[in-house]
Amino acid sequence: MHQITIDDDIFSKLQNVSNSLNITVSDFIRQAITNELQKDHQEDMNTFFENMQPLKSFDNIDTTEYVDNLRANSRIINE
Repeated sequence: MHQITIDDDIFSKLQNVSNSLNITVSDFIRQAITNELQKDHQEDMNTFFENMQPLKSFDNIDTTEYVDNLRANSRIINE
């Protein structure tokens, strides 16, 4: 068995939610952690990047050329 520290304001919210679900705070935390660990975070990141839109200011910029230019002018990379 392990212990964790939770700030009072967060614990109060946990109590309210767990009471509304008629379960203990411990059970709620275990369920929340289990649910989070079962998520496919790689898929979440893939979806995020697939749906990501460039800033309007980058509409007319060749991204490969832009990054290559940054790399070419980098003092860190070129040292």
